[in-house]
Amino acid sequence: MTRRIPSVALALALVLSAGAALADRVANVHARGDAKADDRARVEKASEEAIRGLGHQTASAQEVVDGEAAAGTLVGTSAGLVAVGKTTNSEWVVEAVVTPTPGGLRVELKACQVSTGRVETAARELDLRVDVMAQLREVLALLLRPQGIADDPLPWLGAPANKPPEATPEPAKKPVPTPGPPAGPPAAPPIYGRPGALFLGVGGGAYSVVKRPDAARGGTLEGAWSVEAGYSLPSMRELEFTARVGGYFGSAGAVRIEGGARYMLPLGSGFALGAAGNVGVLAATTSSQTVRFTIGVSPVVSKALGSTFQLDFFVPSLRLAPGTSGALVFLGGEVALVARF
Repeated sequence: MTRRIPSVALALALVLSAGAALADRVANVHARGDAKADDRARVEKASEEAIRGLGHQTASAQEVVDGEAAAGTLVGTSAGLVAVGKTTNSEWVVEAVVTPTPGGLRVELKACQVSTGRVETAARELDLRVDVMAQLREVLALLLRPQGIADDPLPWLGAPANKPPEATPEPAKKPVPTPGPPAGPPAAPPIYGRPGALFLGVGGGAYSVVKRPDAARGGTLEGAWSVEAGYSLPSMRELEFTARVGGYFGSAGAVRIEGGARYMLPLGSGFALGAAGNVGVLAATTSSQTVRFTIGVSPVVSKALGSTFQLDFFVPSLRLAPGTSGALVFLGGEVALVARF
């Protein structure tokens, strides 16, 4: 009995070392394709769980966002996937391309081995009536190997994996109703800037005129409205260019046209923090009808509300409009509801 102990210990050590070797770090980038955002999020979450179920570690959501920003317009290509892997310090990068089918979803999984730049692809029709994670794990088990798929058969091309056997009704008995499909996993949490680079918004707020010419009359509190459009650079998603048309109303009215930029840093849980600056013109709509140059600065706090909408808060917001008769200084805040595409 004592002679067998070294052999058992050696076998156990080999099993443990093999398990550790498989625990590679994997970056699961955001799913793409023509499917709905909720379906893409469902596949993305199931893919993340499948990767962990195979014993691998996964990069965090923020690391993936940073990796995709480093890849820029090359996301989805071999060079882009390698850039994501190097930025996230991962051995593998996985990407899902999801398209709708009459019966459910078709998923094309890409796996890039960062050290070699090799990209392998495997596609599968998903049966949404059964566990999506288990179906994706079956694909990833072949892709996330040093040898890749190689000549191994694809098991999902035969009978669907994990599909429960069809119930055969007993004679002289009423058929048992088939339960509906299981509820899908919850949608992935919203991430600032993820839905798209183009955004449009409407906003409003209030300002106090903290400085004005001595001859000015009336109250110092002004309401504000604005319509804004913007675009984030694909190569550097934190930098966004903006254009705004708006105005002030109250004791005196004015129209403003501004252009500028802002730099935003995602913080997780849908929040982002940044700073904005702009220049433009301010045209009074009262009897003076003066036109002034304006410059403005403001911190920006943004909260993603879902797959499309976000709220932007500009507090405090400062506007300076110099003039020959004296400067106008507005101090206040605004909030805007923004849609991304």
